[in-house]
Amino acid sequence: METEEVLMPQRFKERAAELIGKMKKLSGFDAGANTRARPCVVARVMVAHILIAEGCTLHQAGRLLGRNHTTIIHYEKLMTAYLSSPGYDAERELWDRFLKEI
Repeated sequence: METEEVLMPQRFKERAAELIGKMKKLSGFDAGANTRARPCVVARVMVAHILIAEGCTLHQAGRLLGRNHTTIIHYEKLMTAYLSSPGYDAERELWDRFLKEI
């Protein structure tokens, strides 16, 4: 990934680290890991969704998770599917547990 400078408040950096840590503790999946293993991607999708909901831009969320903004757009579409489409029961269960944790 090409690195570019992104201005970002310190609170977003701290919040991302907190969310990644809580997800890892809760599920065992490292949202900050540089892997395409599906469980880690699911964890990253959920962390990205919270960051966006809390005011991060797509570029900022991408930077915090080692991805680009277009990947974060894709993650938001995945999160919509997890919450509304059949067949994602495990993802919804993890999401509910994650929300209770944070």
